[in-house]
Amino acid sequence: MQYLAQRTLAAGVLSATCLVGLFTPVHAAAKLTVKVAFAPTVIPYDSSAVLAVKTSPGATCSATVVYANGKAAQGFAKHVGKAVHVPKGGISEWVWHEQVTKNKAGTATVRCSLNGSTVVTKAKFKLTSVGG
Repeated sequence: MQYLAQRTLAAGVLSATCLVGLFTPVHAAAKLTVKVAFAPTVIPYDSSAVLAVKTSPGATCSATVVYANGKAAQGFAKHVGKAVHVPKGGISEWVWHEQVTKNKAGTATVRCSLNGSTVVTKAKFKLTSVGG
């Protein structure tokens, strides 16, 4: 999965789009920038999803995923409160299993910090329910 995210993010950086058109706008504090992407771009019911972040190597990032009904994604709960250290390539990711049947969308919030600068960005994603 990391290869997919890296390959897709590397292509998306030039066009400022997220995995086929959904990159969130770049938010910057000082020189810290954060870009967020999802794979797949529309997350099917009962499948794995990847939330990827591209930022400065050495940054520390954390994330949450909330569905349109305001409830946290249960499959993402294992990642909440656990910061990741962004490696040399500048890309980190979180993988979770999608099992929502009634929501059609959600929002990921990613917070990254480096050298006293912090950037918080939100990115929306789409979901498909049982039967499409």
